[in-house]
Amino acid sequence: MGEGEEGAATSAFRRAQEELADLPGRMAYLMRPILPGLVSQITRSIQQRVAAYAGSASGRRRLVIEQAVGGATQLFVDILEGRAGSGPRVEELFRRMGRGEAMEGNDLQSMRRALDIATRDAWAQLHRFALGNGLSADQLGAFGDALFAFMDGLGDEVAAGYAAGTAALERDLQRGCDKLLDALLSRADRAEIERLADAIRWVPPAEVIVCLAETTTSHVLPERVPRENGVLARLGRPVSLLVVDAMNGPEALHQARSWFCHGRVVNSWPVPLEEVPDALRWARRALELAELGVLEVGPVVDCDEHLPMLWIHSEPVLRRRLTQQALGPLLEETPHNRQVLAETLMAWLETHASAPALGERLDVHAQTVRYRMRKLRAMFGERLDDPDSALAIGLALKASLPLWRCGVLAEDVATHYAVAERLAGEITG
Repeated sequence: MGEGEEGAATSAFRRAQEELADLPGRMAYLMRPILPGLVSQITRSIQQRVAAYAGSASGRRRLVIEQAVGGATQLFVDILEGRAGSGPRVEELFRRMGRGEAMEGNDLQSMRRALDIATRDAWAQLHRFALGNGLSADQLGAFGDALFAFMDGLGDEVAAGYAAGTAALERDLQRGCDKLLDALLSRADRAEIERLADAIRWVPPAEVIVCLAETTTSHVLPERVPRENGVLARLGRPVSLLVVDAMNGPEALHQARSWFCHGRVVNSWPVPLEEVPDALRWARRALELAELGVLEVGPVVDCDEHLPMLWIHSEPVLRRRLTQQALGPLLEETPHNRQVLAETLMAWLETHASAPALGERLDVHAQTVRYRMRKLRAMFGERLDDPDSALAIGLALKASLPLWRCGVLAEDVATHYAVAERLAGEITG
């Protein structure tokens, strides 16, 4: 329990001690004989009125409730008597009860209801007892204030234990989530994935969507990602990884975009579990291409909308080799000349249109197109009329033109991808 939590509980018990200080010491002696009946009554009332704690009169749940009520009433009388030696044990008991509720995945609604019932029943009986033993109106008021402060203290202990249990459970779940993500990314066998999924209560879906979110140092990471909608998350920098159930894809992705609203978010298409590593590779490549400016996208990138470009850039070294082989003559030109010649050649390969038509498409004079085409003919010769060579040239242009428009050279792309591969270790490791 943290200092703040411990202080809250201690102050509640201190208030109870202060309120009881002016009461006659004989009250503790007179109260002890009625405690067993009071404990039984409160225990029975809780089991009858709180469905979560119902059970047989001799069951384990009743024994636990009886132990808690008995310890609390004993401590109250000890405080009334001017001693509280059992205090730490009772406090720890109620903290363990709160922690237990958290570890079982429950909220504190039933526990709060039980404490409320215990407070009301205890006050009803102790009120009658106090009147019967001649307490004045002021003493009766102090007696009631002390009881309510005492019960507040027990509630504080439960809340502190619940907070600690919730934090521990979250840490355990995140460790389990990390292990499951590692298994998915390493193509572990189905039995291992199901075992790890069961440990964190994740139901393996038929298909998932892999999502990457930019989380550089300028972006604020969410404290945690809710696991509703079947979300597995690994938060980190420079990117965070999410794996979501494809059935809940639209809703989960909408939430992801709100969690990471300051950075770009990329999502794959739905894939079976065994293809999660592939989906991560495509999502990572799409994020890299978006950062380079090759993909003209906004803050959200759907890989399914960029399949041709992802395919062309799937193997950067191979793409670079194809560019060198197919577009060698263009690589000898200055960046400006290379780009305008490539734009013209791409337009011609796509349409085989006349110079006037190409000029209109490129927004240049027809004579300019004729000049460029003569130069391209001199560069490539008969390769432009050979189907296989023309296909290779067209693919190389599809891959290279977006890079050249962004002012990126092939060597720069290779360096960028090498850095990206190293950063990928932070996702998969």
